[in-house]
Amino acid sequence: MCQMLLKNATLLDVNHKMTPGYSVLIVDNKIKRVADGEIKVDDNVQIIDVQGKTLMPGLIDAHIHLGIPSMTFSEVSAEPISYKSIYAAKMAELMIKQGFTTVRDACGIDVGINKAIERGLIKGPRTFFADKMITKTGGHGDCRHQHEIMDTCGCHALPGECHIVADGVAAVRKATREVLRRGAHQIKIATSGGVITERNSVHAAAFSPEEVKAIVEEAADGESYVMAHAHGHEGIRRAVENGVRSIEHCSYLTEELAELMKVHGTYMMPTVFIARELTLDKSLPEAVRVKGQAVTEAMLRSIELGRKYHLKIGFGSDAFGEPIPRHAEEFLIRAKVEDPYEVIIAATATNAEMMQQTDKLGVIKENAFADLIIVDGDPLKDISLLADPKGIPITLVIKDGKIVKN
Repeated sequence: MCQMLLKNATLLDVNHKMTPGYSVLIVDNKIKRVADGEIKVDDNVQIIDVQGKTLMPGLIDAHIHLGIPSMTFSEVSAEPISYKSIYAAKMAELMIKQGFTTVRDACGIDVGINKAIERGLIKGPRTFFADKMITKTGGHGDCRHQHEIMDTCGCHALPGECHIVADGVAAVRKATREVLRRGAHQIKIATSGGVITERNSVHAAAFSPEEVKAIVEEAADGESYVMAHAHGHEGIRRAVENGVRSIEHCSYLTEELAELMKVHGTYMMPTVFIARELTLDKSLPEAVRVKGQAVTEAMLRSIELGRKYHLKIGFGSDAFGEPIPRHAEEFLIRAKVEDPYEVIIAATATNAEMMQQTDKLGVIKENAFADLIIVDGDPLKDISLLADPKGIPITLVIKDGKIVKN
């Protein structure tokens, strides 16, 4: 039995807003006790004095792409799978050093990265992965060139691709079952066009209500849930009305849709960081950059509207390619339109709840997993402490009860 005591800690989580003088006892991989004051322990217990620093739950980026090394689909398709795997391993190690003890990968890696982390071959966060995104013919993520012939089998899923193309209720059911068979923790679908898919508009709806409902049913049967890439009004509506758990991007939210999401208990997942990055990257086509700019502005407005309606808003960067090391700048962007405490809770307790890990992750609570970070300073006064690309202000990281950075 391994034990560790963190004493003199100022706690910051959903139940503590910079509350000083606490002790947290870790036994094996769980938090055994949280006390206001001292906890007496035996001499053989490792003791860490947190005086003057902030103790927080490990951070969660609930929308990232560890295994996508490029900013364009065509370049991603051209890279060998072995390269993508090594890239994902390096990015996973970076995440843990930055204090992100959990990530939800929104397509691009498979079960291999999970196994490598769990077996200690590489360092990295807890990883909940979606395997391949399911999209329709011509939808966001359909990487085929326009001059290619039609795929007569109705399903396009090459080993190195991040997406499966499926059309019709029967086909989307099969695609969902296949992704679940491959070990995915959640199902990712696209119910609207995307920014980097040049030939479709972000406002274009994708998948019929019947198709979305079928995917949600299959996910539920597999004890999982669905996350939906959705920018435009109709894409958001179809996802919410048919049981999707989280709306990714949710760029063009309206008051009517916000009310609908509140009624259904749907989570909202803004990803402003990547939209901004697509705007700034001059190597990308102008059409992509123009869409990126519009989506950036729309998403910030949607966040304000989501807060007005008290929606459950998570935290994700959607980072892929070269911007991944700077993904935590999402904290800085979000703090422009939200209170820093709201953003921090989004990146901890709200994300955990959305990922069906309530009271297990994202909180400092008895029987929760011992995923914790120590920050040199007060993130509520200076949220940039959580956005350093090298994680320098994060002086200690504990994952599953073990120190992984000190």
